[in-house]
Amino acid sequence: MPAVSNGWGLLLLPFLGWLASRNAIRRAGPDNAAAARSLAGFLVALAVGLALSLSFNAGLESVSSGIFFAALASGLFLRTYRAECIFGFVLGMTFVLGSILPTIAALVGAAISAVAFFVIRPTMARLLVAVRA
Repeated sequence: MPAVSNGWGLLLLPFLGWLASRNAIRRAGPDNAAAARSLAGFLVALAVGLALSLSFNAGLESVSSGIFFAALASGLFLRTYRAECIFGFVLGMTFVLGSILPTIAALVGAAISAVAFFVIRPTMARLLVAVRA
């Protein structure tokens, strides 16, 4: 079974890397502020993925759970649905758990973040405008 997962990882990791770089280049402007934000998002997600995988590997289940739920909660306030965040998180966890399971976890977090930014926030803004009027 791990051979199947590793085989998919050979396809998944380059795809995520390509997607993250394509989106970062597309958003980059003349001042490179978007590129710096993309790199920061990648590095923070990489650090979270590494911390989560290392704590899981060390048998610190409570720390692993805390890091994972904090990462999910951060998606309510930060744009963790972006490809560079998903790629950083998956890359940080790949060495311990392979690439498929971290991708599934990252997609759950990305879905939470996308719903927060594209559904909940606009709805709350419309409600706030309606209440003020």
